Amino acid sequence: MNMNWKIVKLIGALVVIIGVIFWAVTAILPQSYSGTDLNFEVGSGGVVITNPSEQTIPVELTGTRSFRVTSELEGITGSSTREGSGSTSTYVYNFELPAGRSEFIVESRSATVTFVATSSSELDITTYPMTSEASRNALIAMTVVILGMLLYASSVVEHSWIGFLRGKNSGSEDTQPSPAVESAQGQDIRSFGDNRTYRP
Repeated sequence: MNMNWKIVKLIGALVVIIGVIFWAVTAILPQSYSGTDLNFEVGSGGVVITNPSEQTIPVELTGTRSFRVTSELEGITGSSTREGSGSTSTYVYNFELPAGRSEFIVESRSATVTFVATSSSELDITTYPMTSEASRNALIAMTVVILGMLLYASSVVEHSWIGFLRGKNSGSEDTQPSPAVESAQGQDIRSFGDNRTYRP
């Protein structure tokens, strides 16, 4: 195989590995937001909000498709309702955010859900783009792709790195033959049981 083609294929495998790692990191790592007027997209995962005020704050979630919100806190769990018709329709869900720390999960199927909240107190929000199960599946997929690309890169170079490692290991061993042991008279020491006649 032409050396240039080998280099191109190796670079392609490296680009795929970097791309899948970048995708996994951006898809799994949590995002943080802070402020009084917040408007951002929420993934299909968990949301943790700290409301420092003693007042409830109205929150509106809007999506391109139907979605559901679940929480252990009373008054937050519910499903979105459709507003409008045709291609301009949206799905909306409103709830009152209580004081203190709140957690809820947005369950959606490929829907883009936007969080909107306006308050006089600064909210601290952390979002998790994926659920724990989805994050685990993403890590498994990333590992499979990386191993596949490493195997592909190894086949491109015809697994020459294996021979290199073997050569390196064998080179570290002492391959010099051990010298023959001689007696004080210059004769080779006979092994035990040698019945040959000794002739000086």
